[in-house]
Parts: sequence; C-alpha cells; structure tokens
Amino acid sequence: MGKGTQPDGLRLWCGIGGVYYYPRPAQKPAIRGFLDQCAAAGIRTLLPYFSFFHSGEPAVLRFEHGRRPWDPRAVLAPLHFYADLGWDPLAFFTDEARRRGLQVIPYTAPDIDGSCFPNWHSPVGEKLPILTVTAFANEHPEMWARTAVGEDSLAAAGCVRMSFGFAEARAYRAGQLAALVRRCGCAGIELEFLCGREAASPFGFEAPIVRSFEEAYGRTPAGAEDEEWLRHRASFTTRFIRELRQALPAGTILSAAVSGEPDTASRWGYDWPAWAREGLMDAVTLRLMTNDIESIAGQVRAARQAIGDAALLVAQLCCWGERRLSTMDDILGAAHAAREAGADAVGVYRADSVQALELWPALKTLAGE
Repeated sequence: MGKGTQPDGLRLWCGIGGVYYYPRPAQKPAIRGFLDQCAAAGIRTLLPYFSFFHSGEPAVLRFEHGRRPWDPRAVLAPLHFYADLGWDPLAFFTDEARRRGLQVIPYTAPDIDGSCFPNWHSPVGEKLPILTVTAFANEHPEMWARTAVGEDSLAAAGCVRMSFGFAEARAYRAGQLAALVRRCGCAGIELEFLCGREAASPFGFEAPIVRSFEEAYGRTPAGAEDEEWLRHRASFTTRFIRELRQALPAGTILSAAVSGEPDTASRWGYDWPAWAREGLMDAVTLRLMTNDIESIAGQVRAARQAIGDAALLVAQLCCWGERRLSTMDDILGAAHAAREAGADAVGVYRADSVQALELWPALKTLAGE
C-alpha cells in the first residue's frame, strides 16, 4: 500500500448521479453530461456517495414505537428501491466515468445501517416514526452501538450504528463492500469516519468490547477520560479495517475520510494515524469544514506529521456547509495553503455546491496547477 498507489490529481465528491444522490434511469443523459463536465475540468478522481440503498442489499421500513427491546418481526415492508427500478446506478456511473478516463472511488459511512431522519440519505421521504434500516440491522438489534447506560444508537442519536465489536457485523460489512467493488468495477472505497460535536463518542459500550477490556485490564471502563479504554474501543474499528483490507480484491484503493486532530482520533474510535502507519490505508482524506486558511494549513500540517509518508494525504476543501469556501479565490487560496502545508493532493466537497456556486472554473484552474 502507500502513497504511490494512486494518482494525485484533483478529486471531486458527488452523488452517484453527479449532482443527484438518488438518481433515476431517466436522468442518465444528465449524468453523462456531468461526467463530460468533470472530464473537461481536468478532474482525475470522482468519489460518489453511496448508502445501503445503493448497495444491492435488502432494506426494510419499520415503525418506531419507542419501546425496547425491538421486535425484529415488526417490519412494515421490504424496500428494494433500485432493484425495483431494474438498474444499478453506481455501476452505470462507474462505467460511464471510466469511459472518460475518470477514476471512481465511492465513499460511505460503514457503521451506519439505518435512520429515522427524513433527509437526503433516504430516497423514500419517510417521516417519523418510520425507520429505514438494513435487513441485517433489523435482524440483529443486539449488535447496535450502545452508550455507557445501555441506550442504543437509534434512541440516543436517531440512527442505527452497527458495532464493530461483533465479528458478525464486521464480516457483514466487509463482505458487502468487497462485493460492491467487484460488481461495479470501481477503483477503490473510501470510508467516512467523522468526529461529532461531543468530546468523545458516547458509543462503544457493547458487551464484547466492554468484556474484552475488563479481561485485558482487570477493571471496568472509566469513560471519556480513560485513555486505555478509548484506545481499546478504537482497536475494534482497526480490526474491521484489517478484515476489510483482506476481503477487498487485490489492488483496490482503500482510503479514509476523517476529521479532527490526530492526537484525539481514538476518542471517536477512529485511529486513522495508526491505520496509515500500519499500511492499511492508501490515502487519508482530511475533511476541512472551514473557510479559515490558517486553520486549514494547521490541520494539514498536523495530519502530515501524524502519518508521515505512509499514505497519500488528501485535503478535502468544502464548498458545502456552514463555513464553506464559496468563491474561486476561497478555493484557490485554501488549496495553495493545503499544498504548502504538506497535502499530496486536494479535492472539493461537494459537486452539488460546485454547481450551485458556479465554481467549475475554480476546479479547472486547480486541476491545471
């Protein structure tokens, strides 16, 4: 693995339909037009978002009645979505991109298997109390992530997080991602591991993780200030990364999109500096959710120091979100600062905002530098 395994050209994060996150077959001409625009702008790699709706795996709709424990038989209806439409939009996108000389590395949050939130992650426009969840998560509520007081992730945060503390959950996700790479022929996979607003993740207190910690250290976890506990909890995500690396076809590019300081990465269970140093990651994508140039440079320098030359370091510049880079000067200034601070490559997040803010000239300039 390592930084020499993939090109350092400009990247663009997008939907599997370009500016569409849940495209329909009728939008094929618009998707082709988007890809033509990307090729003309000099973009080298596209990273389309996908969720379990795009994976080919079955999902279900459930009624959230607020009672625990869940009864996995309380299913409203199966949800096939793209299977019912008779096409695979990610495979279509990848094939059309490859025809234009573009590399495709889809990205996803690998521990999310369902949500109660009616947002762009769901194509069905559900309203509370409907839960859209994978069939695997529906059948295994005992594997959902839990807080120190035993509250599951759906009750605590409104989404279903599967715990990497369970070997079955790790194997399920690794197999699913490996199958997607084979089916679509994409160059790689990017895993999205982002920090929240709290000082540390409230989850990770599932029985296998707590039990193994007690066996190793002879005591119970002490919470967010317990560094031994935080590192132990994070080691289960590292297990998943190792197992996924083994499951993926040879030559598959594996990267991680991360946020936050490298010294505190284990507080969220994502020890990405260790993944890079161990050779598990070909690239680390640093999400820079700010328009502060000094902050961008500082975060890149810290990440570069943490991973050394073990993996490609990609600066992800955001023209989406609250503190977005909204002009051509913003984008170019941030890119120059990131490169000077040690980034091997830069990319822009996301395509729909590029379109809305008319930033295609900025991307073409960046690609030509």
